[in-house]
Amino acid sequence: MSRRLLSSAIAFLTLLVVSSPVALADVLGAPPSLDSRHDHIRGSVRARITLIEYGGLDEPFTLHLDETMHALMKKYGRKVQWVFRHYPLDFQEHGMEAAVAAECATKVSGKRAFWKFVDALQARTEDKFNYDAVVQQIGVNQSRFDECMADNSYFEQIKKGVDQASAAGVTGVPATFLIDNKTKRTEIIHLILHQGNQGR
Repeated sequence: MSRRLLSSAIAFLTLLVVSSPVALADVLGAPPSLDSRHDHIRGSVRARITLIEYGGLDEPFTLHLDETMHALMKKYGRKVQWVFRHYPLDFQEHGMEAAVAAECATKVSGKRAFWKFVDALQARTEDKFNYDAVVQQIGVNQSRFDECMADNSYFEQIKKGVDQASAAGVTGVPATFLIDNKTKRTEIIHLILHQGNQGR
């Protein structure tokens, strides 16, 4: 059952990310264990399969993958949980700033605000990185958000997470660890969408 579900998840990711070759890379080390205090998790904590996505909020291929992840969650329901971790790319103009903004929204309004922020940001088609508009849309206190952004205290935390991901085998985004929580079997999938999104 576990092998079939894991294989189905891999196949489903591949199927929905049309025309995007998939590489199963060697897992150099396990990704850091889930931490309910800091990780951003969608789905059941008792899910059989955990998908840990490393992506950038200023990365168009992360958006493409996230559309697939939403569909995967809908298809498999409580059998799958989705974890998002930041991996902003150096050459993306808004990558680190967007990651910090998402964390500040979470700090001000709680864990659910992270996904509200990400969903609202990814849905924008104009003036995409107008964070004030996004936080107003999702109901985050503006003044407290501004204070957090000015402090920029999340920069080092995000950078540490990137270094840990790189040590575990992430070489570009989007990258997703698929973990069978019963057998502990782990696969890392890199979606090779464009040469420019590989590496830092």
